[in-house]
Amino acid sequence: MLLVLVCLIVLVVMRLFAWCLSRGGGAVVAFLLSLLLVLPLALVTLPARQASAAPVDLGPDGYFSDLSAGALPVVEKDNETPGRAGDGWVNTRRIVFGKQGSTGTYGGATVSGGYKTLAKGAVASVPDANSFSQYGNQAYTRSATTAVAADEALLWADDTVTADFAFDTNSPNRNTFDSATGSYRSNLAQVSDAVGVQNYSSLERSLLRAAPVEGVCTAAQSVGCGSGSYTQQSDSVNDYRVFPLSVGDLNRFVGTTSGWAGRDANLVCPPNTCANGASGSWLRSARWNYANEAFVVRYDGASYPESTYAASQSLRPAVRLGLDGLLLSALNSNQGQGASGDLRLTYVESGRQLHTWSASVSGAAGSRALSLSGVSDLGSDLGWKVVDPVTSTVLGSGRTSAGGNMALPEALMPDVSKDYDLYVWGQQDGSATTGLTNRATEPVKTAIRGWRVGDPLSYGIEVTGTTMGGLRAYRIGDYTETVFDHTGALRNVKLTTPAGIVSVLLAAAGVAGGVGVDAGNPIGWVGSHWLGYPTSPLSDDVTSAFSPYAGSLQLFAQALAGDTASLGPVAGSLPAGTFSAPSTVTLPVSGPGLYLVVDDSQVSGGSLPIIVGTRVFNPALDGGDGRMVDFADAGVKGKPRLGRASLKTSIADVAKRVVNDAGMDGFDLGSQVEYEIALQVPD
Repeated sequence: MLLVLVCLIVLVVMRLFAWCLSRGGGAVVAFLLSLLLVLPLALVTLPARQASAAPVDLGPDGYFSDLSAGALPVVEKDNETPGRAGDGWVNTRRIVFGKQGSTGTYGGATVSGGYKTLAKGAVASVPDANSFSQYGNQAYTRSATTAVAADEALLWADDTVTADFAFDTNSPNRNTFDSATGSYRSNLAQVSDAVGVQNYSSLERSLLRAAPVEGVCTAAQSVGCGSGSYTQQSDSVNDYRVFPLSVGDLNRFVGTTSGWAGRDANLVCPPNTCANGASGSWLRSARWNYANEAFVVRYDGASYPESTYAASQSLRPAVRLGLDGLLLSALNSNQGQGASGDLRLTYVESGRQLHTWSASVSGAAGSRALSLSGVSDLGSDLGWKVVDPVTSTVLGSGRTSAGGNMALPEALMPDVSKDYDLYVWGQQDGSATTGLTNRATEPVKTAIRGWRVGDPLSYGIEVTGTTMGGLRAYRIGDYTETVFDHTGALRNVKLTTPAGIVSVLLAAAGVAGGVGVDAGNPIGWVGSHWLGYPTSPLSDDVTSAFSPYAGSLQLFAQALAGDTASLGPVAGSLPAGTFSAPSTVTLPVSGPGLYLVVDDSQVSGGSLPIIVGTRVFNPALDGGDGRMVDFADAGVKGKPRLGRASLKTSIADVAKRVVNDAGMDGFDLGSQVEYEIALQVPD
């Protein structure tokens, strides 16, 4: 039918062109433009259903993913140190985080870089935890505790990170932590902020939640809090990424009840001597019956009140670490897995991509290792982990950089007929001077079965046409909740908005005339209204499915193309000259989803921006090897095909010739002239 339609169009063009020529050339141009506006065009996209944004599949991290929500890990390894009862927190895994040593740290102080987990959220704040209950239930010894949000961990340094300083440096010295009166912040609050800026990398600072802290005095500094009751406490006026614990936290998370002269093994500085010559560390809660005293933790684990003017305590910081984006927790030494030893964390930087990679297994039984190579936005170093998909457990992990573990966990992979998930990513290792946390690209995922690594998935869009410009692709939609039919073809897939560009897409939809756009998932709304699929009832505007130059979807694409810097990093590209002659070339992209393809030669007649979706990988086909699939009815009744796009050039490539002048000797006035016109028809 399409061929017949094209033939009829060309026949009409031939007759009308001759008619127009006999009456003036201007009509020809007008006719050709109108023709281009009505030629059918199958816009390559996908049906959408509204859903929340789909996160990248990171898999379990190996430590925090094994802790139950609301868990207090301090009780997991209790009473394991001889002679130290109630030593649970002492024996938890140590996490290296932030800068280590003295370079770049606050005041040039020595920093161990070690933190331990007090809790995994969600853990609510309690208003009256008492770390001195052994000595009675006095109101002035109680305080509120730190709240820990869901998908967040509360960490506390294993040592002090500054030299001694005074809680308050004003006169009179008071226990006010911060106050709206005069925008006051105590010396302790200011040092906490300074440490938060200087002791961590930019990536690490972005992982720490800044929010008010509970159980502090916020009265005017000149007054302080000395009413004798914890009910005078408030949440801090300002937000803090780094902060001292409250006195109530000692009870809530470590189990302290003795206070005063009692020594708690969990609170001791590691060698029983705090770093940087400090005698102990400040707690943020005031001693509520004296306005010039606050509680502290001494080097030997005893907690007691101290005068706020005394420069005899330091900062032993606590942080609320976000776990969203955490890819791996592994041994600091070689990024392997183990039951003991310090852990280092690897976080994904949103938008960073692994462009090419290959993997294979080498070695005989008992010494099998993973061989990896590739290139990413972070360089050529890679990280990996093997996960049991049934138990969601990290079996082994490593990195290709110097000293990294590459040995596969053979003993934990006994079933050679089973698919074990293999995650691979580009990695930039942290360091003691810049911040110990590793940066990673978004991971790719394949499988190992019988010591053979599955071929890495390769996503691309077949682009056809002509342009002198180069093409750049930006991912503007994620696929989630994919469903296949009985033949293995795609039945449906939800389209969701990537985190970080929701506001950009929402604004562009408004520019294109969208009304009532889903503020949480604008690309889902655009998909269900403008992508041009036959729907029942009909969607608002399918013009873009039939014309490359009109419709809400094209207006939406143009709005996005005008500010590609807001869409994140380029997810795939082809250089200028690739389409200098009519060609079909695969544009590689970073993964499954919906893309905006932009031509960089708009001033010279380049393609209009295109919105196109990739095909979907079905792992159940081809004997378990899997393959890319489309909708079963793709191409039927105008339903677009996934993974294919035609360049929409704004310059019409039209060729014409006279076909009834064999002798090339011209025509007499009034003779009939037959022309043949050739033009590219958008497919």
